[in-house]
Amino acid sequence: MDKLTTLKFGTLLMLPLAIVACATTPDSDESTPPASTESIPASSESNVAFSGDYLRQPLGIIVRDLAQRSNSGMVLMNGLEAVIVPEFSVDDENASQAFRRLSDQTNLAMQSTTHYDFAYDRTYEALTTLSLDDVIPAEYANVRVDLAIGSDTPVFSALALIGHSTGLTLVADNAIGAAACGEMRLTNIPLTQALEALLQSARIPRANVRVLASDDYIFLASPAHRMRRELLAGADDTRPILDESVSLSLLVYTGADGQVSSQLGASPLGTILPELSLQLGIPIEATDELRSLPVNPVVINNVPRSMALNLIVRQWMIPAFQYEVREGKVLLRRAD
Repeated sequence: MDKLTTLKFGTLLMLPLAIVACATTPDSDESTPPASTESIPASSESNVAFSGDYLRQPLGIIVRDLAQRSNSGMVLMNGLEAVIVPEFSVDDENASQAFRRLSDQTNLAMQSTTHYDFAYDRTYEALTTLSLDDVIPAEYANVRVDLAIGSDTPVFSALALIGHSTGLTLVADNAIGAAACGEMRLTNIPLTQALEALLQSARIPRANVRVLASDDYIFLASPAHRMRRELLAGADDTRPILDESVSLSLLVYTGADGQVSSQLGASPLGTILPELSLQLGIPIEATDELRSLPVNPVVINNVPRSMALNLIVRQWMIPAFQYEVREGKVLLRRAD
């Protein structure tokens, strides 16, 4: 049975928290529509004080509740969400203050950045040095992100939903994409810092991720990923077909209520070939030995058809695959 990450906050049996992602660029005339018609309620002010008691609650549930009460960013490292907190009381303080005190009470370290607070196990101190400022192109500087996800949400789901709401192309290989994020809520923060928060929550230090970025896409890869330099096999006379601009979304859209969801796992290539063919505007075929390879949910926006194919193939961790254009069709196959 396919497990779906739904954007409805009330559905907690499949995933501890809904995924909601939206983003804007400050110099645009309109805000980009959110990925869901339902958003997680939050206080309009980050300094609203409240009081309350939490008795024998998992740490992730408490952090989620605090995050709903504040516009301040809160990030919890994955793996800590199930820790039972015997008792925690909030007495006329705002959620950000309570989050910091909760971190102290549970013997967690906290890194406070300009955009969010990150609570983590002290043995993961290396996560606090993670910075992507030197690898994300300046063209992305004005992109702002709102994101709320629950613990164990795969990195690929978070990237796809940010891509859905921003119109950007954010993709990861299977190693990085399958990593599980922690409980978090981010409000109106730059894209670069949103990606940093995702990686920190998923316990991925800077040394364990490569960032390939251009004006068209951002690709996150494991250092162990051996990438083939040229993925297209065949003659240059196919360039007109491959240069056409396309978009692709492997998220799930529900027409009745306008909801957007993401599978929690990859799909075998063979099962999504019809969807790839439809959205990429050209028949896509694969040899039998490739049909079982995993393809994570992705959102690819307005890139050349060749780049979309490259980003799909580059999810796979070994440089053994290529594609060719033959008789008006794309064939994914093992490299020569």
